[in-house]
Amino acid sequence: MATSLSPNNLSSPQVFEFSQSDRTIGLSIRKRTGGPERSLVLQFLETLSEFVEIGEQRIAIFHEPRVEHSFPDLVLSVFKPSCFEEWNEYRRHLSVQDLKVLHFFHRTGPIELVSAARQLGLNERVLHRHIQSLGCANLIHATSSNIWEVVELSQAFAISRLIAIEAKVSDGKTALEQAARNLWFASESYTLMPRAYLSDHTLTRYESTGVGAIACDLDGIEELISSNVLEVPSTYASWLFNEWIGRALLANRESEHSYAFS
Repeated sequence: MATSLSPNNLSSPQVFEFSQSDRTIGLSIRKRTGGPERSLVLQFLETLSEFVEIGEQRIAIFHEPRVEHSFPDLVLSVFKPSCFEEWNEYRRHLSVQDLKVLHFFHRTGPIELVSAARQLGLNERVLHRHIQSLGCANLIHATSSNIWEVVELSQAFAISRLIAIEAKVSDGKTALEQAARNLWFASESYTLMPRAYLSDHTLTRYESTGVGAIACDLDGIEELISSNVLEVPSTYASWLFNEWIGRALLANRESEHSYAFS
């Protein structure tokens, strides 16, 4: 499923995989091992088109990406490739702190620099450096003297769905706990388990969590419970997936389409 990207086919629906760490785009991937949980993931990916409709968009598959201190087994990012066509060189150099500031401005709307610095707990000079970085990346601009806001979200954030999946062969309690935690950055979160471990009694635990359940057996994959659907970006971590994809696309253009998503 690994694919090289060419900007000449940006409008065609395709699937790309990120399965190795890449320091050049700031992505850390946990080294994968074989085993039954890996087999669950591979079986699920074979039927991916039945679970996620891409349409005219694309989907990026992240295998165990590091998101703060956790490594979700799988994160699926459905995105609009056209959003990345106007990216510039400055975008690839944004730091995690820059993205935290960006999300703050996205969440608050237009705000004065002094007020933003106070709420963020940052020195005004430090905040201004972050604003300069975001401004050079065409993500933020001043509406009037010392009032700043993020550009239209459709210009800055390409992801429409960010789906986290936790695969477990038996430990349903742990799977549900991990999947629930993933809702802090994802629009949807699921557990992926053998059907035999998803009894009606087990599924009652999902009701108050917002997490969905996917069952897997010899007959195939079935979504037993749908996840709640939240808006993204919900935190700076949602932006991380957006930036990883965009940086990979930018690197691909600059290296004459040689970047491979694998």
